[in-house]
Amino acid sequence: MDLNQLVTFINLHGSTVGMATTGLTSALTLYGARTLTLSQAAAQAGLSEAEFVEQLERRGIDVTDSERAAALNTESTARAD
Repeated sequence: MDLNQLVTFINLHGSTVGMATTGLTSALTLYGARTLTLSQAAAQAGLSEAEFVEQLERRGIDVTDSERAAALNTESTARAD
């Protein structure tokens, strides 16, 4: 899904989303436009980086291999502590 498709989807379904979903939607849009880093967007969405990567992939938004690896590594490290 490209950014224009994502914006169209948000516009069509925006009235049915709650506050938490609105934060996720904004984070997805801003990450898709590369306005926010993965870390910043995950924080805005209120998700871990690994959870945010999952949301991006479910929506067909490209995630770089390095960001995916870093997010999954951070999640593994956090669980080990």
